[in-house]
Amino acid sequence: MRGAFRADVGEKPEAVLDGALVEDPRVTRSGTSSVYTRGDAGGVKASLPITIQGRLDSGASVTMINAQNWGHPGPPFGLPEYLAHYAIVGDRNISGPGQLFSCTRFRFGDPYWLGLLQDGETAAVGLDGSTLSVDAADDGNWLLYTSASPVTQQRLHTVVISGCLTLAELALDQDFHARDTQVRINDGDAWLTVHGPGANTPPKEFEYRTLLPREELTLERFANWIPINDTLDGIGRAAARSIDGFL
Repeated sequence: MRGAFRADVGEKPEAVLDGALVEDPRVTRSGTSSVYTRGDAGGVKASLPITIQGRLDSGASVTMINAQNWGHPGPPFGLPEYLAHYAIVGDRNISGPGQLFSCTRFRFGDPYWLGLLQDGETAAVGLDGSTLSVDAADDGNWLLYTSASPVTQQRLHTVVISGCLTLAELALDQDFHARDTQVRINDGDAWLTVHGPGANTPPKEFEYRTLLPREELTLERFANWIPINDTLDGIGRAAARSIDGFL
């Protein structure tokens, strides 16, 4: 089925399709006629999250995770418009939100914010054999996390990426989001790019007025903080974020 895929930086990925992927409970078909009945119950059923797998005109595969139809049920009543929590684009489709990955790499802030870390530097994360290292690139260094055992993208984001961002926010008194995020199923596979809020955001200009010097954020401190932050149930990120308005 043809359609149009869109993944703007910092926004939920979107796909407008030429037809419906699943039967819409708001549509009743009888012979050659169809009736579209608007209703809360039918609307809820029609927008239940699904996994959408497709291929772009470029040849890249795209998988939309937890995609929900916020549009119409399909011709003749209008086109379905699916918004996903995130999408993964690369040389293959993934199975869904339960897909396991061996590693992720990400970067945040200014394109050269991580330039102070040395290429190839590695530190242990916890006691299970997982590692955090630096993967150098001309357009900005990456933090590369290799898990001792495969985990989901949600777990990688919640524990690893969010953990590193929390430490940076606490130390520097600035808000951060992942600028680029990629995952890999098996060691040696091509990287798959993650699109969605919190996974890819516009580059942020570095603010030189910080609580602590940026040099205090060493790779070892990032690695040591990840398992600690995982025990805090989100308290660290809440404490790091600025509060707007009056208390």
